[in-house]
Formats: sequence, structure tokens, C-alpha cells
Amino acid sequence: MATIPAEVTTSIPEHSRSRAIRKRAVTPKKTRLELAREFNELPADALANSAQLAAFLNCSEAKLERDRWAGGGIPYIKNGRCVRYVKRVALEYVQGRIRTSTTEAAA
Repeated sequence: MATIPAEVTTSIPEHSRSRAIRKRAVTPKKTRLELAREFNELPADALANSAQLAAFLNCSEAKLERDRWAGGGIPYIKNGRCVRYVKRVALEYVQGRIRTSTTEAAA
């Protein structure tokens, strides 16, 4: 068994040496599939966060943020720093963007 030299133990405060190091419990990040399923299971008038919507639309959260910044994209609700999307409104927006040809004029 190895011993710790005295000069190392004296540099550590007494209260820190006797205490066990506690690690914070880290919740694992949800996968995009789990987030998309959460969005799909929400009621029509429920609020979805940008991670859920981005996973459902198969785009990045940064794309949704750029759309908000540019003044276009899916309508959203902002309360302080919190951004939420109404599921029904997001689906209506996506339905309105369906095209059958590349020559159709954008609405």
C-alpha cells in the first residue's frame, strides 16, 4: 500500500481530506428520437420546446433560432428567455409549406 507524503497532505485543508468527494448526478441527454416522440405525443395545444420541434422537423435548434432572429419561420411564444412553440400552429405552418413542384411560387 502506497503512503501519501506529508507535504501533500498538509496542503489539503483538513475538512476536505476527511470528506468523500460527491459527484453530481447528471441526467443523460435525450436522443433526437426520444425528443421527436415527445413532440408527437403532445396534445394539439401543448407547448413544445425548440429541442423537441427541431428533432421532429429533423433540423437543428440553431436553424429555428436563425428563423426567429430573421423574423420568419414558425410562430413562437417567448416568455423571458424561454421559447415555446404551440404544436398545432407548428404543424399548420409545416402543412402550409407543402409543394408539389419546384416551380410553385412560395406563399
